[in-house]
Amino acid sequence: MANYQVDLKAFGIAKETTRGTVVAAPTRDLWAARDSMLDFSLEHVDHDRLNSIVTGDLPPEAGRKVGKGKITIDLEAQTIGEALYSVLGTYSGAQDSTTTAYTHTFTKTTSTQHKSYTLFEYRGVDYFGYNLGVCKSLEVSVDAKGKGVATQEWLFQNEQTR
Repeated sequence: MANYQVDLKAFGIAKETTRGTVVAAPTRDLWAARDSMLDFSLEHVDHDRLNSIVTGDLPPEAGRKVGKGKITIDLEAQTIGEALYSVLGTYSGAQDSTTTAYTHTFTKTTSTQHKSYTLFEYRGVDYFGYNLGVCKSLEVSVDAKGKGVATQEWLFQNEQTR
């Protein structure tokens, strides 16, 4: 029998007002797929890259810590906007004059600096915050039944236990 508390994972996201500064709490919850994961781990560097000598028998050296991950969410009216904004960077919206509907326009920004987010992950008994999160890529797919799924790859700077 699986321990439900340990297997439980939930994600949240919040825009950073000051780039790189951790936001206290998520402004939006993301109902993510089970394979979604954020990982802050040590990257190893092979000796061949350090010394330019091919040895093959030395273990890798410890490199720097790298934060990266993948979050997969169902496409819904409430979730697609933030996903598009995180990749494209510019948003404008206006209400249609004849109905109560809104027209949303997302365009790619000319800036090379993407919007930054604080990502949140709740894993069982621990709650983690990852600042300076930047969306690296967005993949959108639709299955035969018409269900849309968006997979975002994220890069981030630090991990903080809450």
